[in-house]
Amino acid sequence: MNRLHVVVVGAGVTGLAAAYQLMKTGRADVTIFEASEQVGGTLRSIESERHLFEQGPDSFLARKRVMIDLCTELGLREQLVGTGPLARKTYLVSDGKLYPFPKGTYMGIPLTQEAFEQIPFLSEDGKRRALLDLTMGPDEERDNDSMGELLTRRLGREVVEKIAEAVLAGVHASPIDRLSVAATYPEIGEAARGGSLLRGLQKFVADRQHIAQDDDLPKTAFLTLRGGLSQLASALLSALHGLGATVHTGRAVTSIECSSRACVVRTAGSEITCDAVVVAVPAHRASKLFSAEAVKHALEGFHYASVATVALAYRPRDVLFELDGSGFVVPRREKSDVTACTFVSSKWPHMANREVVTLRAFVGRAEDDQIVGAPDEEILKRVRQDLANWLKADPEPTFTLVTRWNKGMPQYEVGHLARVAELVEVGSRAYPRVIFSGAAYRGVGLPDCAADGIEAAQSVLAMHSS
Repeated sequence: MNRLHVVVVGAGVTGLAAAYQLMKTGRADVTIFEASEQVGGTLRSIESERHLFEQGPDSFLARKRVMIDLCTELGLREQLVGTGPLARKTYLVSDGKLYPFPKGTYMGIPLTQEAFEQIPFLSEDGKRRALLDLTMGPDEERDNDSMGELLTRRLGREVVEKIAEAVLAGVHASPIDRLSVAATYPEIGEAARGGSLLRGLQKFVADRQHIAQDDDLPKTAFLTLRGGLSQLASALLSALHGLGATVHTGRAVTSIECSSRACVVRTAGSEITCDAVVVAVPAHRASKLFSAEAVKHALEGFHYASVATVALAYRPRDVLFELDGSGFVVPRREKSDVTACTFVSSKWPHMANREVVTLRAFVGRAEDDQIVGAPDEEILKRVRQDLANWLKADPEPTFTLVTRWNKGMPQYEVGHLARVAELVEVGSRAYPRVIFSGAAYRGVGLPDCAADGIEAAQSVLAMHSS
């Protein structure tokens, strides 16, 4: 059987995973084009003598096996580390003060009467309204429920605005009333359709605790790599070179055309003919590569928010709040530029340093991301002020680093699954040799992106074996 020639556009986690899956089968030759000067996409780790910071994601869900399997294949298993015991506690900002989440929650949602009673900033009416869920009938099947609509119906608006919005919508930097239940947390919709949302989520959490974990790995919900997640990108790149893949960085693809027999991929001043293409760049960038209006229109239907991370280091004596948790989240109602903050040196024991306290704040979200375009000095001024108020932190940290991710957060809005299905349909008609893959479509977490890249590779191989 002749080897396929496949072009992968984009060398983030998805593109690298797709290329690696293709190359290790021995059935394909792969050429990767990456517009930036380095591979890895959002995987960027900054390390100095005293600090280790992630500029993008800092971890992945351990229960999603694909990342563990990938790290194992690449010789990184011994580098996997878990969160420390302090990470079991998370705070939420309410009326300018930090409150710990009670035990017995799921994605911030209290699941029992006892948990609700431990939340001082919820009114008694708000607690009673939320507990009505226990006596309500099951929800009907709703394909286009937003998270805000579902939780308001089941638990009341106070719980949504004061608690759920900060966690559930915060993960996607999205307004909770536009966030698709089916595309983000389908288990929440399923629990509501089974009767009580709270009881359904209790069962979901209990069932998930029985998932087997490897004896040699930390028994924590999240894992990361000791030397930073950019280790994964470096290991994938090294493996691809070893397998004979061709990797071009600093070369952006400008257009893709396909016939029934082949595809032509163009960059500035060159073109390459191949058997198939995996497009693993953000949808707003992918839309500029195709001439077919139906495909362009489908890709333009995926929206993004801009966000930024702000790494800060302080002397321990300059932060008076006890950093005995993983961090805090901030609801929109607080009208703060900061949406969340990780207590890095508390969450990750391998990043702890007695001489320094490290934090990472997040700013920007959909419909409120103008701050991301401000100068570094303005972003730092606002972040430092919030941290001074909430953590009693000295307004002058010893180290700062601002990282912007313009249009970096895909918005999984109501109707998202239908938009993905439309892209697959019109894409397969206009460009049958092209597979669209990445964070915009089937999950934003690192395991989701890696799995989507692997699935894209398998689709290419299946397409050419039939």
